[in-house]
Amino acid sequence: MEERMKFRFEEKVNESVEKVIATLRDGMKDIAPFLDGIKSIETIERKEKGPGESYLLNIWQATIGSAPSVARPFITEKMLRWKDHADWDENNKCVKWRLEPYSFGNLFDCGGVNSFKPHPEGGTILIIDGTLNIYPDKVPGMPKFLAKSVKPQIEAFIVNMITPNLKGLAEGLNKYFKKMETR
Repeated sequence: MEERMKFRFEEKVNESVEKVIATLRDGMKDIAPFLDGIKSIETIERKEKGPGESYLLNIWQATIGSAPSVARPFITEKMLRWKDHADWDENNKCVKWRLEPYSFGNLFDCGGVNSFKPHPEGGTILIIDGTLNIYPDKVPGMPKFLAKSVKPQIEAFIVNMITPNLKGLAEGLNKYFKKMETR
């Protein structure tokens, strides 16, 4: 069994917990233009599971330019698309998520929990906890000897791509909210 990479990020968003949750749950399409390296986000399925609980399936599309140059010859636009399975629990102020490639289903597995806590000075602390394991030898055309040596670079790229630079999510939300204020 290969070792899974763990990651954790905490960032401040300048809006209330309730507003941040509602925006991330219901407005991902609108936030996409504010996220570096993300071309689009589309919700293709939504199920209400109970009071304060819902399931969403979003499709994310990253840009080719977001890939590290060493990996670009081996990466297609289809590889930069992934499914985001999100189980929202508003009562506990969190979302449990699992990501999977849209095509090439075994390039990586990734999942975690995002938590939303009030910031002492106002706004929200967005906490992203997750794990990632990648399988670069599954990239079509990637030589096996190269797959092992580029795994750390591809792993770092995937972490940054699938979590839109992590800090970029909070920054993108802040930019989005600021633009909404000026309307």
